[in-house]
Amino acid sequence: MSMQLLVHHHVIMFVLLFWCSIVTETKPASSSELAPPIAKLNCTTHCGINVSIPYPFGVGPNKDCYFNEWFQIDCNESTGHKPFLRRAQMEVLNISIDGTLQVKSPVTFFGACKGKETRQAPNLTGSPFVYLDRKNMFTAVSCGRLATMRSNVNFFLGCNSTCDDQSTDSATYRCGTIGTNCCQTTIPPNISVFTTEILPRDQIDGCNYAFLVDQDWFLNNLSSYRAIRGMDRVPVVLEWNISLDNTSHKEFEGFIGRKVRPYYANKANNDSTPYCKIYNRSSVHCFCPRGFQGNPYLLQPCQDIDECKLNRCIDPDVVASWNFSGSPICENFAGGYTCYSNVTRATCDFGGGGGSSCYYKPKPPLLSQAYRIRTVLLGEVNVEKIKLFKSKELEKSTDNFNIDRILGQGGQGTVYKGMFADGRIIACPRFWVLKKSEEAANHIGRLGILVWNNKWSRLRKKC
Repeated sequence: MSMQLLVHHHVIMFVLLFWCSIVTETKPASSSELAPPIAKLNCTTHCGINVSIPYPFGVGPNKDCYFNEWFQIDCNESTGHKPFLRRAQMEVLNISIDGTLQVKSPVTFFGACKGKETRQAPNLTGSPFVYLDRKNMFTAVSCGRLATMRSNVNFFLGCNSTCDDQSTDSATYRCGTIGTNCCQTTIPPNISVFTTEILPRDQIDGCNYAFLVDQDWFLNNLSSYRAIRGMDRVPVVLEWNISLDNTSHKEFEGFIGRKVRPYYANKANNDSTPYCKIYNRSSVHCFCPRGFQGNPYLLQPCQDIDECKLNRCIDPDVVASWNFSGSPICENFAGGYTCYSNVTRATCDFGGGGGSSCYYKPKPPLLSQAYRIRTVLLGEVNVEKIKLFKSKELEKSTDNFNIDRILGQGGQGTVYKGMFADGRIIACPRFWVLKKSEEAANHIGRLGILVWNNKWSRLRKKC
């Protein structure tokens, strides 16, 4: 059959069909698709329902799982399978690798509080923990009393409340330095121990209580500050650090003061190795280079952040600043990402060093663009065959060409991401309707849209 007859026979079909590159993964999911490790090998990573335990914290008894005894976590039947700091005896709610730790701290009760004890917060002197000033507020619930907080590091602070039996009792209701039935004040930095009082103690009426509390939790989780009365403990935020001594210097040697290699746009070898800094000549803090994530205290290469999955290219500031009209194409690379607009040709490379390089470049052909997107999404793949599909098959694989499946747009059409039930992924350009047989033939010849079998072999040779 001649090429002309074949094209004539299939031109109507071609108006309804779309060329797609079928690709199949031949290797397992890459490491970038897996969550980066948080704990040392063969060490417990979680305790309870959802509390992760990243190194330098670790669950005993294996001493290799935690940096020192202050970072040891108990998680067993005796704790109800809830994580507790073994030395400080505080229940852990959340651990951040950025240097913060949310724990439960006692509420101190005064006066006629049935079934309640006057229990002070734990003494953290000599530990790697301090109460974080920028996250916590000293808070007291009382009526016309002075609430105080003092420490052995020469500080004394307090707040005073007035009485109003008709108050709305909301958690935010006038709970200031001089509040109504409730008062709050900030705390100084680097506090490791403190005691609270409500004065004068010999004139306390009813139940009064004072506590240090995570202010975000206080404002977002309570309908009334009086709800604290039914609690024995409330969340507070600690700051943790690793003290600079012979042990820490030996463990982090080679990473302290390490310079991150210069950033190279669109390079796969951007520096992913963590680095550590010494603060105030007293503590060591470790970090992943920008554009990477993971636990730097494991001293293993950090994992690239896929900014495309975070929709960074449709960030309003980026779109507005660089005229990214339409739906920009996002390409992720190690340590950064590239945003490209098919409409305005604006291109920005955002690197791990925190900088960016923006410029305009010619619009790539749709075919090379589809190949580029396919390569970025799937890595090394095997191209099975290039063939024509029925429109119903493609409508199903692209969810009826849902706009959420759009990968990019070009002068000849729109590129969609399609997914088949057997796991195959396609990058599928949907061309504008072609009116002439000659146009169809030209597109077939130029783009290589051919069925790769004996029936079409002659047509392929002639094209």
